[in-house]
Amino acid sequence: METPSTVTDAGTRSLLDAQLEGLGLDRNTPPGPDQWQPLLGLLEKACSILTTHESEGVEAVLRREVVRRRSSQTNLFEQSPIAILQLDMSALEAPRVISGATNGSLVGLLTRIRITAANEAATTLLGIPPRPADEPLDVGHIGVSDVAWTALTEMVMTRETSSEIEFVGTLPDGGTFEALLLATVPEPFEIPDYSRVVVAMTDITAHKAEERRMHDLITAKNRLVASVTTELRSPLAKVVDFARLLEEPVDDAERRRGLAVAIAGGATRVAGIVEDLLVVSRSELGDLPVAEVPVDLSAQVAQVLEVGGSSMAEVSTPGRNVERRVCLGDPARIRQIIRNLITDAVDHGGRDTTITIHRRSSTVFLTVSWVGQPLDTDLRRRVFGPSTGELGTTVDPDARFMGLSVARQLAIRMGGELSYDHEAGVGKFEVTLCSAPPK
Repeated sequence: METPSTVTDAGTRSLLDAQLEGLGLDRNTPPGPDQWQPLLGLLEKACSILTTHESEGVEAVLRREVVRRRSSQTNLFEQSPIAILQLDMSALEAPRVISGATNGSLVGLLTRIRITAANEAATTLLGIPPRPADEPLDVGHIGVSDVAWTALTEMVMTRETSSEIEFVGTLPDGGTFEALLLATVPEPFEIPDYSRVVVAMTDITAHKAEERRMHDLITAKNRLVASVTTELRSPLAKVVDFARLLEEPVDDAERRRGLAVAIAGGATRVAGIVEDLLVVSRSELGDLPVAEVPVDLSAQVAQVLEVGGSSMAEVSTPGRNVERRVCLGDPARIRQIIRNLITDAVDHGGRDTTITIHRRSSTVFLTVSWVGQPLDTDLRRRVFGPSTGELGTTVDPDARFMGLSVARQLAIRMGGELSYDHEAGVGKFEVTLCSAPPK
């Protein structure tokens, strides 16, 4: 194997040639008159350094300087929180044959690479086994992926002096981590020394996870905006069309009232979608206050039905005025939940929609039931699956499901839950909230 002192670049330029070139000299030509002055200046500087150590020989002075510099570099190397390896890849310089190596040839290449040094961070991250300080380690059994090794070998084959690679590595316990690898090749006298390749690896698992989360969030927001736009188009179109009809004289009072009711219903529907969208946005910004005060559920149901107009005129509330049911929560958010549940029941073709309220122990139950087909499987899975209770991360980015998603998450934020069931042709949404303590 060639050593760093005899490495050649295309077989024409030796390390000695590079040193002479740096001094403006050539091994076959003596210094010219204009070259002596800089050489004498360098010699005078060297003598000045040596005269400060009169009691020591030249070799001792040089050795001590080398030790000092190495000690400084070693301290930085060992104390770095970033995993750093030093690789001897010089054995790859001879057979210049691997560009886009297959797995089989890569295995053969890895046997030519040695780890000559590893700091504590690298030892911990990669699970490098203990070994004598002067014993190089084969790289084949550490958790750096083939993607990284292929890029590093190609760096040597193409005589590059740096490389940047992202890869997924394997931890000692079998888990995985994502890393950014930066490889640097020292160049004494402009000749790459592949016997001392420095490789730094930064664990970017958390960064990549956040990057993916942000990408998913942006994608979900784009989907939500597109879906909400579609959902708004129909009621807005009705409002616009009926309003234009009212611009012309309408002598029939019943027809005029019908147009006004249709406009009010469309506007109410639009307002509800916008309110849901604002809840999602404010929650993502951490700016969604939810009050906790005694709330009369019967009164909130009555208010929702009154504002809902003709679209909720057929909803029945048997026994809701018999006894007040008071829970703890936010009145506005509770009305939003009730409105969304009734709207969804009606939208799914529900007949005989009914709202009941009852109390059991310290829990108040509000149930919206209807006669009709069950919700489709996809909706049940996406809305009523496991929830973290955090708006903005669990609200489905599909406006068709947004109302129910918002209703469930608001219930969770108020210490309750929203569930769904369908049995014997009857669908049922049930909200549970904590009952208010007696006065």
